[in-house]
Amino acid sequence: MRSIGVLVAVTLAAGIVLISWRQVATTHQIINNTSAGELTADRRFGQTFRASFSGLYRVDVVMATYRRQNEGPITFHLAEGIKGPELVTITVEAAHIRDNASQRFVFAPIVDSADREFYFYLEAPEASPGNAITVWQTDFDSYPSGCAYVDDQPTDGDLRFVAYYRSSPSEVWTALTERVRTWHPYLWQARWLVLIAAAALTLGTGVLLGELLIAGTKKV
Repeated sequence: MRSIGVLVAVTLAAGIVLISWRQVATTHQIINNTSAGELTADRRFGQTFRASFSGLYRVDVVMATYRRQNEGPITFHLAEGIKGPELVTITVEAAHIRDNASQRFVFAPIVDSADREFYFYLEAPEASPGNAITVWQTDFDSYPSGCAYVDDQPTDGDLRFVAYYRSSPSEVWTALTERVRTWHPYLWQARWLVLIAAAALTLGTGVLLGELLIAGTKKV
C-alpha cells in the first residue's frame, strides 16, 4: 500500500510538471481584454514574435465569431519578420471557427526557428461587415518581444496566441535553467536544496497516502 501511495504522489508530481511545461516550451501571449474588430476583406490582423526554440510547427490564435455563423475563407500566413519571405499559408473556413476558442494552424516544422523573428497575419478576402470573425488581443503591450499589427502597421497591443515547437528536451531544459538563473538568481543558488525539498515532499506525500490506504484497509 505504501508503494501505491508513493506511485500516486509521483504521478501527481509528474502531472504538475507536464502542465507547467507548457509555460516553458512555448512562446505565448495569453491575455486579452478587447477584440481587434471584424476581420473584413479590406483588413489584416497580425502579430510578430520571437521563436524561443527550434522546430516551430504550430501557432494557435484565439478567435471569436460574434455568436453567429460566418462564411468564407480565413487565411493564415507566416512570414520571416514583418518584411521577410512568406513561409506558410493555411486556409480554413470561417464556418469551422469556434467562438472564443483557439484556432490551430499546423505546418511542417521550421528546424532552425530558434531566436528568429516571425510574423503571422490573418486575412479574410470574402468577409464583410456582419459576416466576419475577429481575434482577441490586448490594448496594451503585454508581450515585449513583439506587437500586434493592423494592415501591417504596429499597434499598442498584442494578439492572444501560442506558438509550439518540436525541440529537443535538452534544448528546453537549457532554456529553463537559463531562465531561472537570470530571473530568479536566489532560487538558482539554492537549486539543489529546492530539488531535495521537492523530492522529500513527493516521497512524504506518497508515504502518507500509503498509510491512509493501509488504515482504510484495516477498518474494512
